[in-house]
Amino acid sequence: MPMLSPMRIRRSLLLLALMLSALAIQGCGHTMLSTEALFEKAPGRLVVSLPNLSCATCGHKVANAVKALPGVHQAAFAMHSVEVGVAYDVDSVTEEAILEASNSVGERAVLGAGKGAYEPPVEHDPETDTVLISRGEEVVLSEHIVPGKVTVVDFYADWCGPCRRVAVVMNAIMAERDDVAFRKIDIVDWDTPVVKQHMKEVSRLPYTIVFDQAGNEVKRIVGLDIPGLNAAIEEGAK
Repeated sequence: MPMLSPMRIRRSLLLLALMLSALAIQGCGHTMLSTEALFEKAPGRLVVSLPNLSCATCGHKVANAVKALPGVHQAAFAMHSVEVGVAYDVDSVTEEAILEASNSVGERAVLGAGKGAYEPPVEHDPETDTVLISRGEEVVLSEHIVPGKVTVVDFYADWCGPCRRVAVVMNAIMAERDDVAFRKIDIVDWDTPVVKQHMKEVSRLPYTIVFDQAGNEVKRIVGLDIPGLNAAIEEGAK
């Protein structure tokens, strides 16, 4: 058997040491990754639908109730899909607990996406003088004022609960009198052209403008003010 020279022996030992070192590094790396995987609490993902939501504000209340749960990282309400997206630790909170919190503010919630919707809009008697004049598009109000009638222009949205109250009250008013015209503007959301055109100084709904029988502006009402609306209609009819 041939004898190895001291130089070859040193080279062999050095190569063996490098190989062992590499294995040790790989082993530590693997152990480190396993430890991180063991202790890392990767958040789960869940969507809660709100199938009969009364208002967008209520949707944010649902999200806040879920967000308060220990183990929930984030909960956010999506206004148009009417859903709450939730990121959470699967080891800290259950889907059942998230659903229970979602229902705790008085709104009905169900697990899963694609089931969200607002309450149905208030229907109006087709015999009354009620017309939808815009769904987010720009509109010239003067073109829709009805001579000889009090014209009520109502800026609303399907996600606005108080706006439904205005619609219900207007139904009752027009059932009693035929000198009122109701013109509705669905703003859709706060970025539409009709909002930029007519609501630069308005930050909440409902928003109602009442014109008298001669087409003069009587009052602008920001927010829910049923007595103020009734009074403005009475004044416009004089």
